[in-house]
Amino acid sequence: MKSTGGRGGILLRTMITVMVPLLAVVLALGFHFTNAYMQDARDRLDTRGQFMAKHLASLSEFSVYAMNFVELRKHADSILNEPDVALVTIRGHDGNLLVTASNDSTRFTGSKLNVYEAPVVRSGVTVDDYPDDEDSGSRTPDEVIGAISISLSDTTVIGKQRDILYKGIVITVLGLLLSFALAFFVARSVTSPITRLTQAVDELTGGHLDARIQESSPGELGALEHGINQMAKSLEGAREDLVIEVDNATAALMQTVRQLEQRNVDLDIAREVAQRAGDAKSEFLARMSHEIRTPLSAVIGFSRLLEESPQSETQYEYTRTIMQAASQLLLIIDDILDFSRLDTGTLTMENASFDLHESLENMIGILSTSAHDRQLELVLLIHSDVPQYIRSDEKRINQILTNLVSNAIKFTETGHVVVNVSTTDAGDDQITLTIDVTDTGIGLDEKQAGEIFKPFTQADVSTSRRFGGTGLGLAICQRLTDLLGGTITVKSSPGQGATFSVSLPVTSAGKAQHLPKPLTGLRILVYDANPFTLRSLRNRFILWGATVFNTADHEKFLQMLEGDHLPAFDLIVSGLPPGPPGNNAENQQVQSIREITTAPLLLLACHSIHGEEVAAGENGQVGILVKPARSERMLRVVRKLTGTAARDTRSAEGRMEIPEKTERPQLHGLRVLLAEDSKYIQAYLQKVLSEQHIDVTIATNGEEACALATTNAYDIILMDIHMPVMGGIEAVQGIREGMNARTPVIALTADVFACPEGGNQTDGFDDCINKPVSETGLLDVLHRWSGRQHGANARAPAATGETGDPQTATHGLDKQLHMELGNLLGEVRRAAQEDMTRDLHEHMHQLKGIVDYFRLDEFREVFRQLQQAVESGQRTDILDRAGALAEILDGAGTGKGTGRAGADGAPQPRGHSEPKLSK
Repeated sequence: MKSTGGRGGILLRTMITVMVPLLAVVLALGFHFTNAYMQDARDRLDTRGQFMAKHLASLSEFSVYAMNFVELRKHADSILNEPDVALVTIRGHDGNLLVTASNDSTRFTGSKLNVYEAPVVRSGVTVDDYPDDEDSGSRTPDEVIGAISISLSDTTVIGKQRDILYKGIVITVLGLLLSFALAFFVARSVTSPITRLTQAVDELTGGHLDARIQESSPGELGALEHGINQMAKSLEGAREDLVIEVDNATAALMQTVRQLEQRNVDLDIAREVAQRAGDAKSEFLARMSHEIRTPLSAVIGFSRLLEESPQSETQYEYTRTIMQAASQLLLIIDDILDFSRLDTGTLTMENASFDLHESLENMIGILSTSAHDRQLELVLLIHSDVPQYIRSDEKRINQILTNLVSNAIKFTETGHVVVNVSTTDAGDDQITLTIDVTDTGIGLDEKQAGEIFKPFTQADVSTSRRFGGTGLGLAICQRLTDLLGGTITVKSSPGQGATFSVSLPVTSAGKAQHLPKPLTGLRILVYDANPFTLRSLRNRFILWGATVFNTADHEKFLQMLEGDHLPAFDLIVSGLPPGPPGNNAENQQVQSIREITTAPLLLLACHSIHGEEVAAGENGQVGILVKPARSERMLRVVRKLTGTAARDTRSAEGRMEIPEKTERPQLHGLRVLLAEDSKYIQAYLQKVLSEQHIDVTIATNGEEACALATTNAYDIILMDIHMPVMGGIEAVQGIREGMNARTPVIALTADVFACPEGGNQTDGFDDCINKPVSETGLLDVLHRWSGRQHGANARAPAATGETGDPQTATHGLDKQLHMELGNLLGEVRRAAQEDMTRDLHEHMHQLKGIVDYFRLDEFREVFRQLQQAVESGQRTDILDRAGALAEILDGAGTGKGTGRAGADGAPQPRGHSEPKLSK
């Protein structure tokens, strides 16, 4: 705290307050009295000089009258006896000098002479003793008969004044000193207690709470001293209490720290237990997936074959029931596995171009059977601004919509399910795809809508018993939507149905093109009682160039058919309401229409149809399709009914072309080795492959497959991963060392974790198929790989260079691989320099995958050294080894390496070290 004695302190201000007026008074009084005494000394000199002049004039009256010079001299000399008299002169009445007398002039050198004069006056006394005086009778009293002049020196006066001045100064200084002492005493009496207070406060502020003030001051200062002492006591007590509380809190904190340490230990143990539990869960899911999917694959496969074989109606229904139950079981398994992938973060997203319209129609077509079984109308309404091709993850979009539409069908007993697709531009090629799935089902209240996206959650307890399901579908939809960067919401009211809205950011894969209009010039009348279906059909026919008349009222529909004032219609399209098969609704509708017109008729039914899609009989040409019909199939049927399929439809834009399915290459004579231990799967796959005229060889385990591959050349090998004696992973390693080293090996597994998303080229396998194996998926894979090596066991040319330049064929790295390796090495260097351990290990993992996958032997030794440097954390060694790899890469890029190459001059994959397949 600031001292009171400092500049501007209380002591200084008190001194100034006391001293200034006191000094003024003392100086004023000293000046006054000194000046008065000095003036008095001067006045005394003047009075004395006047007195002496008057006294001498009185004494000299008779001597002057009598002109007695002797007496005058005596009188003058008597005056000279005064030490300060310098000169005495006596003059007559006429001014004549009578007598003059003076003292030594040297005594008065440098001094001022003051002259005092007095007249010599004749007194009024008559002197009769002088009779001879002729004029005595004529003179009057008080007559001036002469003059006296006395010159006095001021030396004595000045001495007195100087003495008075010295005394005045001394007295003034003494007064000032006395005043200062008095002021200092008064100031100290005020500032001393304040200084003590200040020092005490400083000590208290510094933490010395035991400091006290001596209570010796009177009045307010004493009260203040007492108050500060009381405050200090309170603070000291509070500090003691605080110390006790801090000690208690420290003890509690130490106890908490010990508990946290124990909890950390428990958490570490729990984490290890959870990790083991997670591993066990993954292992359990993998094993259960394998154990369930293997027999399920046979059930679905043989049910599909049985469904296509001739059988009675009852047998057909039984077969369909088996198919539906197996498909439902497979869907539940897929939901559980997808949820597990999402939970562990192993589900990956793709971004590829695909036909959105065809994908949606295929998805709706698959789900239409379930809707028809519940006698529901399933409608796909695609707006005209929705592009046909987009870039996104087709599989995940279909998975989201399949779950939403399946849920809508499951929870809707009557009415319809509408899938409404629209877009919103977001700039450039970016658009927002919005898909609304609306149903007329049981609906949700506000609480249920808020919890519906939680895992294993359904609307209420009775829902799972009434409708079935695991409660994972919507949770998976939400997580997939989040991964795609979109949102999903629900609007619903109890008993009023529900609308699930999905908004996804996608990229338009190409500019809008002017599509051909194959039905230009045709007049088509469309009727359907469902307004959504009617709108969908109307939009589709308008898109194809037809002139469309539509109505949702059946009576008005018949009136439009009978209208004579209208030109005849080229085609009549009539949608049938939902209902069970065999209710004769088709025949009734055909008869009611044929009573009016014989124009070509297309019926759209809400149940499965057996028989031809277009038939000509006594009722004329009648076509029948199942709602919702695919655009390609509907166009083909309409063109058959209207006779436009055989003619060219031209417009100003040019010739219209109908896209045809691309013919796949034939699989006749393809040599396939099937390694599968399940007799059911063997039988199913053998039947499917035999129908394609494929030469199939069966091996029941990996050891047998290796033996067959040692002596026989195959075009494709289908290898189950889990087999007795020797598994598929060990078997493929043995096969890669023999004559089928270049033969594509396709993994067959019911363990979805062993066959990741896009998980081809894993552990020596070139591709992977999940069980249950679908006929379409199997044939797609066979066509894809047989297109590369069809009809012969094609192998890489010898080192002599069958394809031209031997160095390029055997040693050169292709440009893309060269660039990728260079980028990875650059990232490894950057991560090492910036000490980014996590990124460094990630880039090393990717680099190891490429080195192992392409069997880059020239990299292996230096790469091993680089791995050791990374594990030891030696930054210098890491940079050196990465530089050595870069030099090898530069040499390989210029044809100086030793990497293996395939027939096209690029390194051929021989397996990848990560991720490993489950054993």
